[in-house]
Amino acid sequence: RMYKQRFLVSSGTSLLSVKASEIAYFFSVEKSVFMMTNAGKSYDLDYSLDKLETILPDKEFFRVNRQFLVNINAIKRISVLSKSRIKIVLEPDFKEEVFVSNARSREFRLWLDRWVAWAGSISKYKMFLFAFINNFKNVYLIFSVLSCW
Repeated sequence: RMYKQRFLVSSGTSLLSVKASEIAYFFSVEKSVFMMTNAGKSYDLDYSLDKLETILPDKEFFRVNRQFLVNINAIKRISVLSKSRIKIVLEPDFKEEVFVSNARSREFRLWLDRWVAWAGSISKYKMFLFAFINNFKNVYLIFSVLSCW
């Protein structure tokens, strides 16, 4: 399946091409959708979150609730508040708390589990490089969260 690799966004009078790998998350405010880059810059988009879900790789992006579609590498911390209540802290920070919807919490855990299974299927050498490239924080974070369940 082919996924969207780049997004064209406006920045003042210029157009920028942003790689999907440089996107931390997408969020909606009222009826507008925005992209937040890993560098902390946000851009208005002409896509709905529903459409973005279909054109981005589900191995890397997950729709946590009606307002957010997040990249696994943007998850800085996960707090399990109850069996169906999960709070995530994103990087770059978002001004409000972000919760995985109750309806999606089980699917979110399975998504994390699949990501760990995929990462675990790589040789130790590749896993080390992968963890190093991703600042190691996400691999440690996900393994520690899954060990709590």
